[in-house]
Amino acid sequence: MSEENMNNNEETTALFVSAQKKKQAEEEARRKAEEEKARREAAEAEVARMEQELEERKRRAEEERQALEQAAAEAEASGENRVEKLKSAVNTAAGSGSVKSKSKVPLFAIIGAAAVVVILVAVFALKGKGGDAGTGAGAAVAAAEDPSSIEFNKEYTSTVEGVDLTISYPEALFPQVTEEGNNEGTTITLGTGDESGAPTMVMANMLIEKGTLGFLSAKELQKTLTDMGKSILTDSDSPVTIIDEQSTEVSAENPGRYSYKCTFSYGEGAYGAYSSWLEPGKSGDIYAIAFFTIEKADNAEGVAKLRDLFEEKNADDAIKVPGENPPKEASTDGRLEADPIHMGIVVPADTFKKLDTGSDDLFYAWSDNNGAMFILEYKAIDEMSLDELPKEGQDVMDFFKERSQKGINQIHPYVESRMYLGDLPSPDGVDSYNAEFRDIIGGVTFWEGYNTNGWTDVRTNRQYTYSLILLAPEKNKDIYKEIFTRAIDRLEDI
Repeated sequence: MSEENMNNNEETTALFVSAQKKKQAEEEARRKAEEEKARREAAEAEVARMEQELEERKRRAEEERQALEQAAAEAEASGENRVEKLKSAVNTAAGSGSVKSKSKVPLFAIIGAAAVVVILVAVFALKGKGGDAGTGAGAAVAAAEDPSSIEFNKEYTSTVEGVDLTISYPEALFPQVTEEGNNEGTTITLGTGDESGAPTMVMANMLIEKGTLGFLSAKELQKTLTDMGKSILTDSDSPVTIIDEQSTEVSAENPGRYSYKCTFSYGEGAYGAYSSWLEPGKSGDIYAIAFFTIEKADNAEGVAKLRDLFEEKNADDAIKVPGENPPKEASTDGRLEADPIHMGIVVPADTFKKLDTGSDDLFYAWSDNNGAMFILEYKAIDEMSLDELPKEGQDVMDFFKERSQKGINQIHPYVESRMYLGDLPSPDGVDSYNAEFRDIIGGVTFWEGYNTNGWTDVRTNRQYTYSLILLAPEKNKDIYKEIFTRAIDRLEDI
């Protein structure tokens, strides 16, 4: 082949290659434009979907509000019937005439993660001059003189279907027991055997549905318990004056259990005492337990001692403020399972129980009986909008770190503050982003461990991004930090 032909062939080849490159560049530009258009349309569709979902949530919230109002009206009507006997007993003991009720049914509606909790509390009214109350068996007098002589030798288990309550009481002081209630609660009356004797009563009302406690505010929960006690005693035309009262301070160093107690005068010459706490039933629902006693005598000290004795004997299973019941060890003999992405999280066995988030397609949550929670938030990469994906040239770790700034704020409804403390090391061989934060939630200080990364579901081969969060009372930080470290180090395909 001549040199001229060779040169012509080379020029032709160069032109062909150039044309091919131009064609490929045009096709690449067109492909990118189409992808960009598809992403933009997907993002717009996602925005529209979210707006529609928000409207749907508003609609459901309105329906739930109307349902709460209807439930309150129905509960008030049924509550008046249930506590009529209690009112009669109080007024018989106090020597009063007619009873004018101002019964109320407080509502404690918590809308968070689609959970709505309704409190149905039957409130009894006290009325009368109070000057003729009988001394009954003198329970308060006995308590004042020698508390150690009162033997809680008898038990009574509620016969009301759905109510999980067993109480201990001294049979010598209260030989008669009667009960009246429904599946929302019950009132147990401990009788002295003397019709003129003043009543001692134990009330249990279903307060919180199972699977929702972890997303409540400790501060609001304690306030509800306190307000409920005050309402029971004072929301009436009765001559009740509270003498002294004590409410658990949830932000204290060692707050103990949720509780409210008080002593009060009743008319002229009668004194009473009241105590309340929270207790889980066998079904998982949480009950507000209240003890009430009244006696004609200048004996506020005696009724207070009787109340304290009863609480001491019956409140062993009371629910404590977060931080008061930490796990004993950071073992890995249990596992939490997130079925949608087939992820297993190792934890101490029989410690964390699944919560009803109402949003299992978005996140899972588990809580223990110390107020700590594991929360797993996840989303499929192929469902993420442009705003949710890393920007061009952005380092993946920067992207994960940016996401961590939102964290628990988008999930828990009672976050008061959240402060970044620093990064945490990743497990060996894993390129995840990990950090720790200090949160104030519902008046309690929490330590937050945050872990985020990509996740491939080995069953479906679908890819996700996830955030695994452990919220734990800061006072128990050491044991929970160890639990968190082991969990993120040993995430399992299931």
